[in-house]
Amino acid sequence: MAERNIIPKALTMRCQAEIVAVASVTPQMRRITLGGPDIEVFLDYAGVAQPGAWGKLFIPSGEGRAYTIRRLDRQQGTLDIDMLLHGGEHADGPVSGWAATAQVGEAVVFGGPRNSGFELRTETRKLLLGGDATALPAMMAILESLPEQMEVWMWIEVADRDELQPLHTRAELHARWLLADAAQLPPGALLAQSIIEAAAEPFDQVWLAGESAAMKRLRQHFQQTLAMDADRVAAKAYWKYGERDHRE
Repeated sequence: MAERNIIPKALTMRCQAEIVAVASVTPQMRRITLGGPDIEVFLDYAGVAQPGAWGKLFIPSGEGRAYTIRRLDRQQGTLDIDMLLHGGEHADGPVSGWAATAQVGEAVVFGGPRNSGFELRTETRKLLLGGDATALPAMMAILESLPEQMEVWMWIEVADRDELQPLHTRAELHARWLLADAAQLPPGALLAQSIIEAAAEPFDQVWLAGESAAMKRLRQHFQQTLAMDADRVAAKAYWKYGERDHRE
């Protein structure tokens, strides 16, 4: 195979892309596969393959939202984005609605990559991952990147049992699925409560993502209550209850 030229990390690209495949991963998660000449170039940008790397997807109406790159395939020249189909009182507007009916052949724009992916610290042997359904694509990508001889504790808040997905990793995994609909708590509250009750001692590294208030509560728990260094705790507010297109 010919050597690939990696484009510097500081650069980003706005790709004209085409939907080449769609699939329902769960009732509320739809996978959109993007391809085209621009995507083939984009896959050589530094940082694209970093677990948790993300970009902004612009649908045909011009509306845009940030999404994690779930998986990429350099041989096929494609990348996958898993999009949560919010419903009911948590409806996320036009992008989520479009994703539910998106078709092969539609033209979209994808811009990135952004440099906020996951970086495993060299000293990490015990890792905590936690998030809701919006963070699940990133957490699954992180899991799949981890080496052996590592202990991973993972909490995932989803709506119900229909949203469970197989988890794959070479690491030693301890995973707990949290069913939010049964708990009848505000979004993210079950996740934050469960992690705080179980994580009574520091981990080597913590990566969290989800609803803003839950992330604030968890960040305080690890950095203040457990006195972990800030550079070992990442708590990303992917969204905020009652607000569309939240930006942290």
